[in-house]
Amino acid sequence: MKNPYSSAVLLFALVPILLWTACTRQGDKISSGFPAAQDSLLIDLSRQTEKVINLGPMISNQSYATQIATIDGKEKFLLLDETHIYIFDWVQGNLEDSIPTAACGTLMDYSGFTYISQDSIFVFNDLQGILYLINRKGEIESTWRIPHGASLEDLTPSINALNRTRIRLYNGKAVLSGTTQGNLAQAKGIKIPVSEILNPETKEWKNVVFYPDLYTRHSWGSSYLNTVHTAQDGKGCHLYSFPILDYVLRYSPDFSSCDTLPMKSRRDRGISACKLSNEDYDKDPNKERCYYIGQTSYADILYDPYRHLYLRLAEHPFSGWDGKSAFNKPWSVIITREDGTLLSETSIVTDRNIYYTYNMHITRERLAVQMQNPDENHLYFAIFPINLPEE
Repeated sequence: MKNPYSSAVLLFALVPILLWTACTRQGDKISSGFPAAQDSLLIDLSRQTEKVINLGPMISNQSYATQIATIDGKEKFLLLDETHIYIFDWVQGNLEDSIPTAACGTLMDYSGFTYISQDSIFVFNDLQGILYLINRKGEIESTWRIPHGASLEDLTPSINALNRTRIRLYNGKAVLSGTTQGNLAQAKGIKIPVSEILNPETKEWKNVVFYPDLYTRHSWGSSYLNTVHTAQDGKGCHLYSFPILDYVLRYSPDFSSCDTLPMKSRRDRGISACKLSNEDYDKDPNKERCYYIGQTSYADILYDPYRHLYLRLAEHPFSGWDGKSAFNKPWSVIITREDGTLLSETSIVTDRNIYYTYNMHITRERLAVQMQNPDENHLYFAIFPINLPEE
C-alpha cells in the first residue's frame, strides 16, 4: 500500500470555489483553559526494548492498516497487504497464518480492516467505497456501499479505515470515520461529518459525529490539523482526538451524549490559527508544513484495556526544518484514567525521525511504537513499559 499521508487529497468537490477562496482570519493563541498533565514515569521512555516482526521478502513493511488482536487467548499482530491480512505471533514475531482478501478487490490508499473474530472481519475498499464482512476463508458474508452526499446539506464522512480511524463495532453496528481535507473555515454554517454508523440489518447509515465548531471559526490549514484520531474504550464509548483541541471528546456508546476529557500537554501554550491563503498552499506546500510544525498539536488516542487508561499523543513544535526531509514532530504521551483523572505526561521524544507514530499499539504490558526499518524484511517496534500508578 502506498503512503496515504504523503500528500493531501482535497475533497469537497461539491464546493471548489468555497475551498479555494483565501483565508483571512487569524486567531490569537487558542487554549481551553483545562489543566495540563504533570511529568511522571508511568511510561519510562528511557527503558525502551525492541520487538521484531519477521515479514519475509513478499510482505510490504509499509502497511498503515495493522492491529493487535487476541486470538485463542494469545496476542497476534495483524497486517493488511494488498491481497491478504497476515497474522503473526506477537511474542515470537513469526508469520502463522493469513486471511485472503482478493474477494474484496485490490486494497490500496485508505483501505483498512478490523478483525472482530474468525468469522467476522470488516474490510473497507477505499477505491470501491464498499464495506465488506468476510470470514476466516476470505469469503464474503455481507457488503454495504458507503453513501455519498449529493449536496452541502447531505455531506458524508470521507472514510479512512487505517489505524487512526479504524472501523469500530458496538452493539452490532459498525462505526466508520475519516478526515476531510481542505480549508474547513470556508464552510461556515455547514456541519462537516467525521463519523457515520451503519445498521447492518437495515443497511441504514447515519452521521453521528461532526467536526467541532472551532474548525470553521478559524483556518487551520488544509490538511495536517484536520486529521481525526479515534478509539473505543472497554465500555463501548467512542474517543475522538482532534489535533487542535487540548481535550478529548468521549461519546456514549449510542452517541446520545458527549463529555470532555482534559488531555493537555504541560508544554502547550495554545495554538495559532493559520494566516496562509489557499493560493499559498498551491504555490508552496512547504508553507503549510512549516505552519504545522510550528504548533503544538495532538494525534493518536489509544485505550489501554489492561490498565483502564487513555493514552494520547502530543506533538511538539520544532525549528530548523530543511524543507526536504521528513517533518515528523517530537512527541510525548499523556495518560488519563477512565474517570478523567489526568495522571501524567512523558518526556519528549526528540529523535523524531526514528519512530512512526501512525503505527502504535497497546499490548498486555507495554506501548509499542513502530521504528525506522533497517531492512525491508522486518518491522521493528520500540516497546515501552507502562507502570500502573500507585493508589
